[in-house]
This record gives sequence, C-alpha cells and structure tokens, in this order.
Amino acid sequence: ALIIPPHDKNISQHIFNNLDIAEEAWDVSMVETSKLMTNPYDDIYTNYYSDLEKYVGDKKLNTSSALRLTYTPMHGVGQHFMEQSFKTFGLNPFVSVPQQCKPDPDFPTVVFPNPEEGKSALDLA
Repeated sequence: ALIIPPHDKNISQHIFNNLDIAEEAWDVSMVETSKLMTNPYDDIYTNYYSDLEKYVGDKKLNTSSALRLTYTPMHGVGQHFMEQSFKTFGLNPFVSVPQQCKPDPDFPTVVFPNPEEGKSALDLA
C-alpha cells in the first residue's frame, strides 16, 4: 500500500523524532527463554514459494525469454526473495544494483527510499 501525503511525511518525522531508544528496550533475554517464542520463517518461506509455483504459467516460455529486468531492493531486504521468485518462475536472473543489494537502514544511495517519490530513487537502476 502506498502511504500518501501528508501521512508519509508525518510518519517519517515521527521516526526521526524517536531515534533515541531506551536502554532497557535492548534487553531481549525474556524472548529467548519464552515457550511462546517460535520462528515461523522456514515454514512461511517454504509455503510461500510452494504457493507461488501455482502461478508460474509456462515455465519453458519464461526460461527461453530474452527479457532482462533490473531490480533493486533500495537497501531493503528483498534481494534474496526476488532471486528465489525469479527461479520459481523460471525467469532469467535479473540485473542487480550492487550498491543497493544489502540491507542498510540508512539508505545511503537514495534521498528517500520510496520509488513513488521519484527524484533519484531509481537513478542507479
């Protein structure tokens, strides 16, 4: 979902206003010993790509396509998931933007990490 003005700027301002985190917020020892703590990552990952396989269509056609795409997660966490998605669909690997492949919460190569904002968000792509 796209966050529209003025909410986008308000959210951004609230984030910047709350960059100082209380020291006790870093104590995660309770989480590590809780019986309620589970990590659903493996199940979700497996089930997601299994479900995605249902929408592949003609994998042979996908594999033979000469189409090349560029992808950038803009310092987010999407690189690995897009690589797996392309494999699932039988698409040729996309062209990555090396400077933006690894997660970096400071988003050093963009003014604002939202492609809808335009102005430089996709310059490296």
